[in-house]
Amino acid sequence: GLFDFAAFMSLSLGVLQANSSLILPIASAYALVTVALAWIVLKEKMTLRHIINALAILAGIVGMSL
Repeated sequence: GLFDFAAFMSLSLGVLQANSSLILPIASAYALVTVALAWIVLKEKMTLRHIINALAILAGIVGMSL
């Protein structure tokens, strides 16, 4: 619904205004948001594997932006 529309518009504006090779990896990191919300809202447990994967995704995004 509304959030899907907002996400699509944000992605479209990002691609128009910035380098798509940076915007698209950031946009594809939506799994981090899902894991974070599950941890905060649903009190899901964060395993070491979750933390390592999240850090790897963030390191990849930072590496792409350099």
